[in-house]
Amino acid sequence: MTSTPELVNTFISQSLQPGPFITLKCSAVGNPIPKITWTIDNTPVHQNEQEYWAQQQYTRISIGSYQLHNYETVSHLNISGIQVENSGVYKCEASNLVGSSFHSARLNIYGSLIEFGCFLPRESRIFVKEMSALTLVAGQRALIPCHYGGYPVDKVGWQKDSRDIEALEGTTGFENDGKRTSGSERFTIFANGTLQIEKVNRDTDKGRYACVISNRKGEIASGSVDVNVMRSPVISPFRFDDDLREGQRTSASCNVISGDLPIDIIWFKDSSPIPNWLNVTENRVKFLSVLIFEELHHEHSGEFTCSVSNAAATVTQSATLNVKVPPKWTKEPESVKVILKSDHILPCSATGVPQPTINWYRESVVGRIKYAIKSNDKLLLREDGALKILQVGETDASNYICEAVNGVGSGISKSIRLDVIIPAKVSAPMTSIVVAEGLPALLKCEIRGDSPVQVSWKKGSVIMEPQHSSARLVQHQTIVDGNSSVLFAELRIDPSERADSGLYVCIASNQYGRDEDRINLEVKGRESPYGHFGSLLFLIEIPVKYCIFTARPDPPENFMVEEIGSRFIRLGWSVASSKESRVLVTSFLLQWKRSSTLSWESGQVYNRSVESSSTHAKLESLNPVTNYDIRVFASNDFGHGFPTEALTILTLPEAPSGSPTNVSGIPIGPRVVLVKWEPPDVSLQHGEILGYQVTANLQSPLGLGTNQKGNEQVIIDQKWGLQAELKELLPNSQYKISVKAYNSAGMGPLSPFLFIQTPEGAPDSPPIHLGCEALSPKSLQVQWEPPPFHLSNGQILGYKVIYLPLQAEEFGEKGEVKKTSNRETTLHGLRSFTSYSVRVLGYTHGGESNMSTPVTCRTEEDVPEEPADIKVVSLSSTSALVSWLPPTSSNGVITKYTVFWKSGESETVKEKQVVISSESNSEEDEFHLEIRRLRESLPYSVWVKASTSVGTGRATRTETFQLSSLLPARIASFASVKNKELGQPLRLACKSVGIPLPDVFWLKNDLPLPSHNLLRNGSLFINRIKGLDEGVYICRAQNEHGSDEIQHRVIISRPPSSVPIFVGYVTDSSIQIHWDPPEKAEPSLSAYVLQYQQQKDSLSLRDWVSTRMGPRLTSYLVENLLCGTQYSFRIFGENSVGKGEMSLVLSARTNGNLPEMPKLTEILDGNGTMIRIDLMRWSDGGCPITNFNIEYKKESSGNWLRIYRRDNSSRVFIIQTQLYSKYEIKIRVENDAGSVTKVFKVESYPDFFTNYAKVLERVEKEVGMNGSYVSLYTDPHVLVPIVSALICTFAVAICVLMLIKRKNQSRPEWKFKQSSSQQTWLSSSDAASKCAGGIGESVSGCPEAMSIYATLNSTKPIPMTIRDSTVRFQSFGQHDNYEAPNNAMTAEFTKRSRRKSCASSPLEEMCMQQAH
Repeated sequence: MTSTPELVNTFISQSLQPGPFITLKCSAVGNPIPKITWTIDNTPVHQNEQEYWAQQQYTRISIGSYQLHNYETVSHLNISGIQVENSGVYKCEASNLVGSSFHSARLNIYGSLIEFGCFLPRESRIFVKEMSALTLVAGQRALIPCHYGGYPVDKVGWQKDSRDIEALEGTTGFENDGKRTSGSERFTIFANGTLQIEKVNRDTDKGRYACVISNRKGEIASGSVDVNVMRSPVISPFRFDDDLREGQRTSASCNVISGDLPIDIIWFKDSSPIPNWLNVTENRVKFLSVLIFEELHHEHSGEFTCSVSNAAATVTQSATLNVKVPPKWTKEPESVKVILKSDHILPCSATGVPQPTINWYRESVVGRIKYAIKSNDKLLLREDGALKILQVGETDASNYICEAVNGVGSGISKSIRLDVIIPAKVSAPMTSIVVAEGLPALLKCEIRGDSPVQVSWKKGSVIMEPQHSSARLVQHQTIVDGNSSVLFAELRIDPSERADSGLYVCIASNQYGRDEDRINLEVKGRESPYGHFGSLLFLIEIPVKYCIFTARPDPPENFMVEEIGSRFIRLGWSVASSKESRVLVTSFLLQWKRSSTLSWESGQVYNRSVESSSTHAKLESLNPVTNYDIRVFASNDFGHGFPTEALTILTLPEAPSGSPTNVSGIPIGPRVVLVKWEPPDVSLQHGEILGYQVTANLQSPLGLGTNQKGNEQVIIDQKWGLQAELKELLPNSQYKISVKAYNSAGMGPLSPFLFIQTPEGAPDSPPIHLGCEALSPKSLQVQWEPPPFHLSNGQILGYKVIYLPLQAEEFGEKGEVKKTSNRETTLHGLRSFTSYSVRVLGYTHGGESNMSTPVTCRTEEDVPEEPADIKVVSLSSTSALVSWLPPTSSNGVITKYTVFWKSGESETVKEKQVVISSESNSEEDEFHLEIRRLRESLPYSVWVKASTSVGTGRATRTETFQLSSLLPARIASFASVKNKELGQPLRLACKSVGIPLPDVFWLKNDLPLPSHNLLRNGSLFINRIKGLDEGVYICRAQNEHGSDEIQHRVIISRPPSSVPIFVGYVTDSSIQIHWDPPEKAEPSLSAYVLQYQQQKDSLSLRDWVSTRMGPRLTSYLVENLLCGTQYSFRIFGENSVGKGEMSLVLSARTNGNLPEMPKLTEILDGNGTMIRIDLMRWSDGGCPITNFNIEYKKESSGNWLRIYRRDNSSRVFIIQTQLYSKYEIKIRVENDAGSVTKVFKVESYPDFFTNYAKVLERVEKEVGMNGSYVSLYTDPHVLVPIVSALICTFAVAICVLMLIKRKNQSRPEWKFKQSSSQQTWLSSSDAASKCAGGIGESVSGCPEAMSIYATLNSTKPIPMTIRDSTVRFQSFGQHDNYEAPNNAMTAEFTKRSRRKSCASSPLEEMCMQQAH
């Protein structure tokens, strides 16, 4: 185990006299074995230093190291003839690859003084070693050591540029006893003489520093060092793109944004210099170095570090480069041949970055459809990617595809062929054959094996050579279905003789093996022609005296279907029981073929033998949704009898075994992908395809682990086409998309995966940690962090900073925008001492994020602008009154005003300050100052400046005046405009001066005002202002020497007047509202408030939804409204006074209506045993259907049964019904606009919906021609029974004719009973008897009501539109609910044509009556 070195033995600090020999020892243990090095005063002890001391003949230093048996390293530093020059701090350091540890101690030697390398008199006992120039890093802590010698040393001090450090700023220091002295905390002197500087200042801390030591004898020694201060380099962070792939190009920029030059830039890869074979080019321009990767390879992956150094420091910045590499084969699969029933491994492995995933697929025989292979008892997917097949069988022969994907590119795949080597295998279908003498005997054996196969026959031990075959003995070989690995070998003996009886052996061999099977042939002698043998079956054409009858059995009876599946049919029959049928039956032979085959003789026919003890059989390995013709023979020793009538049976559907083909996809937005596909191969559909399920599974988004959020799955009805839009996906993410088809039996397999990368989208989150601070009166520093990576939805290209004064934001104004790619920026050109609202948003190629929550920052104070106005009036011959108004922009808090004045003949400027308190700063409108000790008749100039805590602003204009003994009336106040609210107090200033004291009076609209509102200083005061007080006020002052006046305007502030409002454009979920500004709004508007609510019988204020908007808007789009719903709108304005007058209430309705009332045949269908409800065909009226409720009952029942649904994914339902019953179905459908309810009355007989549609079409035509007139003969209640009676009459006639024909042919009658599949099979006589019951009766056995799964004497396949009418539904019995499409439904019905139906309720009612 590795370990850090640990020091075992160390040395101590000593004080010695010169001359003796001394040894310092250090020992350490560690793993790996440590190495020990020595330093003196931080200077390594090297060989050349040893020689230096030897040449000076002062001393000799040697180092010796060795190892003990316990792996302890021992090192000695030996000093012979120790001198004062050997004084210093000695350190030993033990280090290995794991780490290091050290020990140090001081060695004090009494001796002489050496200064700057020169020997001093012997009585000097202390010295300071020479120090090399130092470079310190600005802003950091620095240590300057003082390496001194001699003993004792009582004091260590420092000087900078010949001045004591203590004198500069005060110093925290230590005396020799370790006690700390007080002083400044920036400089510290430690006991060992080291000077520490906190936060080195580039301007003040560079210079020459001297370490000064002294002892009690007054000896002093010093040593100096030149110190330079530099700024360390600062590197701008850099990074590599996340999705770089092999073969692409990239670069990395190391930009040194600050730091003193010169600098040195070096690049490293994984902590080592970049090797030349990587072909990475470096371009350098001054402080910028760019790494260029012209063609990326996986070897480029790693951590790249930019190291920048100058004389001050070395800094680094690193970034990791991950090069994604598409898959490449390391073990490429190859086609092979494998012996039957052996184990075999198909190798397949690939490399890439990230590591590829290996998938195996098997191709189907038809359509080259791929099926994903999963591990099971037969197939094992190994970790190395190989596929192991256990006990290889014939069915394992196929094309296999190995696919390697890792999300980089489209992946790689290879198709290989696995052929199964089949040794010859013989199987005789019949191992014992009995034949009558003279009849032909046919011996057959089935042979499987790879060709060429040699076939031979032998009887007993005698080989029957083909070339020796006679006309009586013929050998023949037939290949089955063009498959060269399966053939039948036949030996025909015609005619047979008694001597032919014996054991025959069929022998087959190929290069892989040999096999045989035995057949026993027994030839029986001829019988007397006078015996009774039953039916005449076969007549051999030989001379008459040899004409004989052979007894073969009659056809079986009661041949019927017991159960039907998708790939099997279970059959039953019984032995013929007629009096004439007395022949023994030894076995039965089943024959079947596809109905599409033309005949039993020319088509492919399958045979199966059944023992006589069984009268049931199950045919398996059939194809779904396929018509089969099936018949059965009875057999005995003399051969087969006549077959039964063939049954035509349609197998049930099953879930598709093939996946959709040609799946493709394209992103049409950051969150939407359009997927297209083609249907599965027809042979693999196994029924009508009802729809598709499209699934998008989120792979690892860029920089994000697996997350279920963002997965999407949609069900697509067949009628909607072969494409789907997958929505609500995550931008900038990779999705694995697959498509499955489904029919009435369930879902099929997944299609091959399609990998699609969604484009970048707008970030889902704004930048975070937004902050700002004031830099100056005109600028703010704003900084933030980017959005969380998993919410950025792409690469953040830059940011937009939106800022505006806080007051302007309250008025709804738009802010200024500044774009930047950095994470901080400086906003310039701002108003001083103003609060700003700052927001920030980020943007990608896909758009902009929302703005962040605003932060508020205020710029710093600045010097104020000049006071707004100045006025000077004479008070006496020696004094004047200066008046001024506050600055328009104070840029801060005004702390004082300064009034300056001077006489025209003097350059001396006098000043006087007016300090402003916090109270007066907010209340005073104007200021006054009296200046005295002026001289009459001299011209004077006066001006005023305002000051804040920052400084003094500009001066007002210079006002000149001249004093005299004549003092006319003058007004020192300024004219003004006052905005006041009703009820507020009002004061209008009118400060007057003059000698004699002037008379002051006020006028309003040229009419005098009463004097009781005047104050002593002449101002006008109104306690509570009223509407009549608005107008122009004139203050006039007058004495005997003159007059003066000023004018005030008073404006009454009122809330805004009413706002005219009207509607713009309307959609199903939004309404745009427009308005005009109010006629009166003084002061100006600060905001609009729009209110809206869903319109009800009574308006309630608490139901109003309010939206506040800026004063410059004149329209607003109200979104997320309910479809087809009436809304009320109103609006009012606001200003600083308050809320304005409310507008009139405006009503508007979103587009859309209630669901439309459908026609019966639009949403209902059935076949007598069930009724299908398809709510997807219910027109929603323009507003999506949000809810629905279905109830049904028999017409004679009073209890409604409700259909419950588990979710809203399916809107097709099935109600299981009883034949010939009347039902009522009540359906309520809701959308945002409301709900509608309709009750449908239907009957559950097979042709109800077909006849209903026909009658409805004819009624519509008549109504169209004759208005509302309806003939009696068009009433469905009359017409439907008539049509049904006619059909039954015609069927009865056909049945009678068939019965007569069968009796003439002496054919045995047949009858099918109730089977397990709940289907009733009837003979023609039964049908005739049941259909003859009468026109008014319910005819349940007529041919129209027969099951579509079996037809009589028919070789025509049932149309696909009928046999695959099972639909995407949820199936319900009385209380059960099953979800489509996973439920395999067995009920089918005839698909009716979609025609026009009743267009109105009266017409619908009339159609219902006729249909009943």
